[in-house]
Amino acid sequence: LFKLGVLGMTIPKEYGGLGLGITSYNRALEMIGRYDGSTAVLVSAHLSIGCKAVAMFGSEEQKSRWLPHLAREWVSAFCLSEPQVGCDAGGQETRCEKTEDGEFYILNGEKKWATSGAISGLFTVMCKQQVVDPTTGKKAEKVSALVCTPDMPGIDIFQNNRSKCGIRGTWQARIRFNNVRVPKSHLLGQEGRGLNIALTCLNYGRCTLSAGMLGGAHAAMDQGIKWAQ
Repeated sequence: LFKLGVLGMTIPKEYGGLGLGITSYNRALEMIGRYDGSTAVLVSAHLSIGCKAVAMFGSEEQKSRWLPHLAREWVSAFCLSEPQVGCDAGGQETRCEKTEDGEFYILNGEKKWATSGAISGLFTVMCKQQVVDPTTGKKAEKVSALVCTPDMPGIDIFQNNRSKCGIRGTWQARIRFNNVRVPKSHLLGQEGRGLNIALTCLNYGRCTLSAGMLGGAHAAMDQGIKWAQ
């Protein structure tokens, strides 16, 4: 998939991708879905939510550092859902706290159902953080988005789930974060703006994943017509 450029379809050309627009991307996903639903899900999870957060909200330094890898060699994952709160984007129990010197975030919590998380080279983690509201000056619990890599000490990918009714060619990982020191340079956007990042990526992903499923529906209809004849 990397050699064909499939996993870099929407990543801009200057970072090693193909730079396709949403229409071309959806058409490609529809064609992939005609032949294999698992591959369509893997591609969509990688491009639509996994690395989309970096592409849309990352700084120029972050995009230059990570997008070339994501276009050519790394699969990405999006860590939002949790065992106790499901996919409630605003109800995260995973937390991060800034160190006294402000150079790191200490990340603790657990994520579940992270598509491709078991094989990813990078994942975006949504977590709660106490931030100061600029309008009131009071502290409030907000969601922040941190970029992590699986080699960071304290990250444990302890379950790789393929026991599903369908799309068994994808891996949904369960990931535990235990006092993971995440450099401040790995913060996407601003502190407390992670909910906007999560919802934007999820909305984009819903529009594109449906294209892959449409391809599967077309294939099923074609087979049905063939059998009926």
